[in-house]
Amino acid sequence: MGAPYDRLIATCAVPRIPAEWLEQVKPGDGFSPPSAVGCTPPSWHARLTVREDGTAAGRFLDVGTASWAALCRHGDRWIVEEGGPVPLWERVEDHLLRRREDGSPGSDRFPDHCVPVKQTITWAV
Repeated sequence: MGAPYDRLIATCAVPRIPAEWLEQVKPGDGFSPPSAVGCTPPSWHARLTVREDGTAAGRFLDVGTASWAALCRHGDRWIVEEGGPVPLWERVEDHLLRRREDGSPGSDRFPDHCVPVKQTITWAV
């Protein structure tokens, strides 16, 4: 509702740009989704501009040196690729192990608190 928009900002990586996204943005305006082409670093964003013919063109930008992790399928195996100063996947595994050790609590054990500048999710033990 309200399309076409001046800009589309995607917060999830996609293996290819959905055609529906192109339809949501006015020609001459753009969007910037994180990349997931193959296993490119998620810090790469495609800065694209929608053309009058409904296609989009642009280039990749490296938007920072933040840490990232991606789970990628290679044949019949899944492999974690990651980069940056913080080993994110190690933290994911640590939290998963702690959750299992605590009896795999349900979502009711994770209260959410939002204020205008941040969101905090805690583990109510």
